[in-house]
Amino acid sequence: MTHLTGLRGEEALKEARRIVLSESGSASGSASGSASGSALKELEEKTRKRSLGEVVVGPDEGAAGLAKVVAAPYGLDYDVLEKRRISGAEVEIKPKELSVAGRNVVIVDDIISTGGTIAEAATLLKAQGANEISVACVHGVFENVPNAVPRMLRAGVKEIVATDTIESEFSRISVAKTVADGLAGNVEI
Repeated sequence: MTHLTGLRGEEALKEARRIVLSESGSASGSASGSASGSALKELEEKTRKRSLGEVVVGPDEGAAGLAKVVAAPYGLDYDVLEKRRISGAEVEIKPKELSVAGRNVVIVDDIISTGGTIAEAATLLKAQGANEISVACVHGVFENVPNAVPRMLRAGVKEIVATDTIESEFSRISVAKTVADGLAGNVEI
């Protein structure tokens, strides 16, 4: 299980942000990088307020930085799963060093569209003995994709939380302040 050993609070958060920025190439402070960084901050705050999980999981390597940033402020364990895309709507997910038996899990991803990756991840985590599974994402495209939400719920997802970049019944995190700050040049990453 990957963990920010010895780092806590603001120190862990700064390190996680540095890693996310270096991995995403957003260190230049571009508008999209700034908005993504601020959206991550909103997801972190939402997780802090709701105590969504004991283990934070990215469904694939692309979500590794996000999982680390969300987990870091709370000292939570985090990891990512191994994903192989079979087709546009079908994926195969395999565990890594993950141990979720008897624990609550929050799966974090930047974009959820068909719900296939999340459904496969939730099914795998449930088979490994995970208790409740929640999902948090920055961009919830799934509302416009037939069967995406039922697919995730059938796989064992109890709660879905998204920002309002794409408005849906799951939009619980507003990015209005982030966008306003970005337009004013006040976004800090």
